Amino acid sequence: MMMAQGIGTEATRVGAINSLEGNDMAVTITQTDDYGNELRAPLVLRSTKWAKYLVNNLPAAVLGTDMSMHVKAAQDAAKAGESDPNHHLLDATKWLLRVIPAS
Repeated sequence: MMMAQGIGTEATRVGAINSLEGNDMAVTITQTDDYGNELRAPLVLRSTKWAKYLVNNLPAAVLGTDMSMHVKAAQDAAKAGESDPNHHLLDATKWLLRVIPAS
């Protein structure tokens, strides 16, 4: 599913899923048949209550394709040696602190 949507390679997807689980943003659930036997089918990835709360409370400015395009452009520039990734991270942090209100 992720590959069909153009999201990373096998290695980056595994890393992303492990990161989501490690940060309590997602859990994997083993699929079972009607008798409770584990299936060999892929695990199901589900978001946690915390992840849903976070997404529902983020401002629109940090969601969607615009944000993804900005991040991708910054990554490409850093890979090409056209910008300093640390500078990008600092700018992104400052911007996020401005757009996400303190609670």
